[in-house]
This record gives sequence, structure tokens and C-alpha cells, in this order.
Amino acid sequence: MSLSHLEITALVQELRPLLLHAHFLDAWEEGPRKIYLSFKTPDQQTHTLLLCFQEPFLRFHLVSQKSKWQQLGLSKKLFFHLEGSHLTHLDQVNDDRILSLSFAKGKDTFSLVVEFFSKRPNLFLLEKDLTILAVLNPVHTSTYQVPKPPVKSTAYSDQILSNRTIERKYAILEEEAEFEKEKSKLHREMQEKCKRGQRQIEKNREELKYLSQWPQTQHQAELLQANLYRLKKGMTSVRVQDWLQEGAEIELTLDSRKNPAEIVHGLYKKVKKMRGGLERCAKSSEQAASSLEQWQKALQTLEQASHWDDLQSIRKTWKISEPDAKERSLPTLPYHEYTSTKGVKIWVGKGAKENEKLTFSYAKGSDWWLHVRDFPGAHVVIRTLKGQRPDEGTLNDAFQIALAYSKAKDRGVVDILLTQCKYVTRAKQKTGQVHVSQHEIWQASFHPESFQVIKHRGKETPA
Repeated sequence: MSLSHLEITALVQELRPLLLHAHFLDAWEEGPRKIYLSFKTPDQQTHTLLLCFQEPFLRFHLVSQKSKWQQLGLSKKLFFHLEGSHLTHLDQVNDDRILSLSFAKGKDTFSLVVEFFSKRPNLFLLEKDLTILAVLNPVHTSTYQVPKPPVKSTAYSDQILSNRTIERKYAILEEEAEFEKEKSKLHREMQEKCKRGQRQIEKNREELKYLSQWPQTQHQAELLQANLYRLKKGMTSVRVQDWLQEGAEIELTLDSRKNPAEIVHGLYKKVKKMRGGLERCAKSSEQAASSLEQWQKALQTLEQASHWDDLQSIRKTWKISEPDAKERSLPTLPYHEYTSTKGVKIWVGKGAKENEKLTFSYAKGSDWWLHVRDFPGAHVVIRTLKGQRPDEGTLNDAFQIALAYSKAKDRGVVDILLTQCKYVTRAKQKTGQVHVSQHEIWQASFHPESFQVIKHRGKETPA
């Protein structure tokens, strides 16, 4: 079901003229096994390349629809090294299921080698000398080694699919796989409900068997009451004549810690509870049997389901809740994102813990960092290329954002500390606090109207 080496050959030939010399824009992930690379061509066309490592749908192709995305560990490393580069080569290695993308970034060159091998797919970001900078699945070497060329195959396909056809084909296959996954999950939920019903019926059966013995308990109470004059506290048993067995003697066990009257009273109380529980238990058994029958019918209906609408109808009919949205959602970013007048990304932390994540996990050392001096507030990061300083318009926008997320909004002109992230270190005293070894001091005051302009220009508004 994954791409064959012939399909890879055809795709490389189709995509090479589209992507060659394109500038790398971004990298992100959709789940743990899908990586997207975004490019802008010299004629200003934007293309997004999908690298999918989800078995059995190993593949690559351009995508036409934007996905839900998140920049996680691997994509962050790709962005860190490839930002500002352009694609110089797009090749297939050894006529095998290996894709190689080469990037130039000033004097530096990088390679992205993607292996679409079944059961062991991988992605490697390499330096010029093949030193591994980042990898999808861990390997036991620091240098990349090209796999041995495969044995030449005489297989031939007379139907080589185009990028668009492959995108549609795998979209359908993944939709079908997702449907079967959801159907199986629903099947497991229903089976569990059937098992619970069966356990409840068995439990009720045992309870009914116990409760049905109330006449014997009542007869024991009557025998003890008839012989109450013979009983004394401390006795462990007594032999009495049973009038239901033609006067034959039977032995009854006693609780030596209780007095005889208390024992008789307890038995009558127990009889009352047993008789009262019969109706309740019978009703519970009836309900459990009815519920089991319904879930068995639901399972039969599920077996016939072939569309998403069928699953939704089943969930609605049998009142099965939808999967938790929190389980399906991607991890939340620790920052809000804005865009300056020059199109530069500005990130601002959402809270103390998020400030730490932003500064020490998401920002690069060459990014610019600022914070309102002597006032509680958010960390603000300006995303820049290595060796680049933010322009004046971007700095002014960042100052307004820092002030908007601080306690200094109404304090007039205040000091703002500006530095690069590489000069910021954690302080041990409190989460979110930092030490800065080198910095500049700027002054600014908050202008609500300016912040509103920035707010409506950016991707994400503050919560």
C-alpha cells in the first residue's frame, strides 16, 4: 500500500521542477508520523510537501489542503537548521525507496534523507559530511550510511500515478483506515458494555439465590425464639427440636458475643431485608437482561455500518458519547503569535510555566527576547535569522505586546529589557524568573490603539 520505488521515481521527476530552488519556509507535524515542509518558489508559489511515516501509508507528495499543525521536537530541529535555506537537489537514492533533499544556506549545506522502508521508515537531517543532526527514529550511529542498493527488479507498472492522484488515493485510504479504527473502537466499547451486562446478570443471579433463602432464615429465628428461655449469652450453639422435621434435633450456631434476644431480633431484621431485596434484585435482573439484549442488537447494527454517518447514528441512538475532544486535539502552544509590520513573528508567553517553555524550548539562541523591567509580565520573543537584528517597526510592535501582557500598561513610560535568548538563563527561585547576562534598556509607553492594530494583524489573539 506504500509507494513503490517506481512511483517514487515518477514523483521525483514530477516534483523536481516545481520545488527546485524554492526557499524553505517552515516545518511542522501532524501527529507523530506526519511531517510537512513548506516552500516558496522564485515565482512566489507556495507548496507544502508531506512526508508520511505512518504504516502502511508510507509516502510523500504535495498537499493541497492545510492540516492541523504543531511544531514539535523534530520539526523544530528541521526549522532551526533549514530556516533561510533553499532547495538545490531533489533526488531518488540508488533507485530505491529513498528520497534525498539538499539545501543550501549561505556557505552551509544540509541534506534531508527520507527512507520509506516498510517497518523501518526513517528521516535523517545531515550535515555535508553526513553527520546526523536530527533523526525520526533513533539509530546507533552518528554518521549516516546509505543502505545497500536493492536487487534490481524486473517488475513494471503500466500505471504510474501523478502527485494529485496519489494525494487523493491516500486520502481515501487513510479515511477508510480511520473509519475502521473508529468502528473497532466503538465495537470494543459495545463489547465491554455487553460484558458488564453479563457480569451484572450473573451477580443478580447469585444474589437472588441468596435472597430466596429467607424462609430458612425466618424458620431459624422462630426456632430460637421458641427456645429463648434455654439460651444464654456466651453460648456458641444450641440443639433444638425442629417441628418441620417431625421433632428431629438440629444444631443452630450462635454468636457468643450477643445476648439471645439480640440474636433473634437480628435474624428477623435480616429476613425483612432479604424479602425486600427480592423485588429490587428481580427488577435489576430484568433491566440488565434488557440492556444486554439492546447492546447485542447494537453490535449487530455496527457490523453493517459502512459510513461515518452510520457510526454517528449508532452513537446517537444508543447514547454513546463522542471521543473526548481533548484526546484528539494537538498539544497547546505555550505562546500567542503575532506578526509585525514587516511580517516578523512575535511570540508571547501565556503564563509563568509557558514563559519558560517559550524561552528555553521553542525560541532559538539567536532570537531576540524582551521583558518589561521591574514589573510582572510575559516573555516576548522576536523570531529572527541568525545574525539579524529586528527592524525598528518590529521592535516597536514587540514593545507594545510586552506592555499589553504586563502590569505596567498604566504606568506611563517604563523600561524594557532587550537581549538575545542565548543570554537568558533560568533562575532557581521561581518558575518563569530568569537571569540576563547582557542586555539593552529601551523605554516605551503603552498605546491601546496600536496594540489593537497588532492584535488584528496577527494569527492568534490573546486569551
